[in-house]
Amino acid sequence: MITSIRFRNFRGIQQGVVSRFRQFNLLIGPNNAGKSTLLEALYLAATAGREAVLTHQERTYDVGVSDKDMLGYHPLSRVWTKHGLPERWKGLGRWDGGLLRITVEDRESALRSFTLSTEGGFPKGEEQVVALFSLRSTVRNLEQEAEVLAEKLGGREILPFSGKSLCFCWHPELSYHRQGSATWVIQGDIPVPRRVLFYEMDIIQRHLLLDFYQRMLGEIPGWSHRIAHHFGKVFDIGEPFSVQFLPPAGLDSRWEQGWIAPEKRRAMPIDMYGDGARAAFKLLTPLIALAELTKDGEPGLVLWEEPELFQHPRTLDRLLQEVAEIVHGKPVQLFISSQSLEVVACFTEMARRGQINGSQIIAFRLALEEGTLRSSWFDADNLIAWLEAGRDPRAWGDELTSPLFFSLREEE
Repeated sequence: MITSIRFRNFRGIQQGVVSRFRQFNLLIGPNNAGKSTLLEALYLAATAGREAVLTHQERTYDVGVSDKDMLGYHPLSRVWTKHGLPERWKGLGRWDGGLLRITVEDRESALRSFTLSTEGGFPKGEEQVVALFSLRSTVRNLEQEAEVLAEKLGGREILPFSGKSLCFCWHPELSYHRQGSATWVIQGDIPVPRRVLFYEMDIIQRHLLLDFYQRMLGEIPGWSHRIAHHFGKVFDIGEPFSVQFLPPAGLDSRWEQGWIAPEKRRAMPIDMYGDGARAAFKLLTPLIALAELTKDGEPGLVLWEEPELFQHPRTLDRLLQEVAEIVHGKPVQLFISSQSLEVVACFTEMARRGQINGSQIIAFRLALEEGTLRSSWFDADNLIAWLEAGRDPRAWGDELTSPLFFSLREEE
């Protein structure tokens, strides 16, 4: 399980630490408080799992570079396009017969030039999509030279290096005020890329990649039946129906589209339903598979932006309960960013009822002040006390005046 993250110059965060992570981590706070940045940092670190070798001043280090995530997408391309950048970026490095030669734009960086290599070599074009590496505390990387490099990039706070992973990114647009490089350090166990699910608004608009669909169909028993079961509970569908996947009309063969097939009515593609149904379906579909693929020593990671998108409060409550049921007893860690007090209240109520263990949930109220990320945390008991008193844990002090009074009350 990931337990903490420390930032240095990543996107809008110049510095900051967030720790005490648990299985269910709620990220709340105002806009531009660092919630999405934290999710993206975790996503990029967890998907930097393709083995490579970094060579610097005649020393070599085992590192990881970006690999496809669970859904089959390249993580850097996803993050770049999310922020209006092109999927490929010229000038990040130079391809040289299978090697990548990197020159870092940041003149103050402790690592200005180095090469990356892999067994078999990088194909031409990779220099436009490789923009970070992860230095993890493997046995070889715990040698003195690797700790020295980690300290130069991450500061003395990174020592001792054991149990940690350092991400170094040289994409200038992902660095603080376009400085040219960024570093963040993660403590704890990080899953492999194929067990990392980053769910945000862009996924709602997409179909499943054929490769993902074929892999899950062969690995997850009863996958489509379980999708129908949980989807039916979220939307309180009483009539029998099944879930099927077919190639979408008018598109190439790389995709599969989900269909809802009632027993006594015509089947319809999920994309013809409302946005709330589409959003829930396209979360449940990979989440059910991820929970089945994990086991002790092989954890999963879910990064979820704004569960409340398109959802009626009643449906939102059901969706969150189904998510909690799907991951119950599984080594799956969730980080959820939200603007909604209802999301916080739903998880708090599940903890109070014992549906999830109170020790498994924590909420972080984030704030970003002149590049410094600050946070305060609420465990289950804190959240229950705040909501019972009608107070809003998303706000600092009395800065938020809501037109609605919200309180969590004991049932009589």
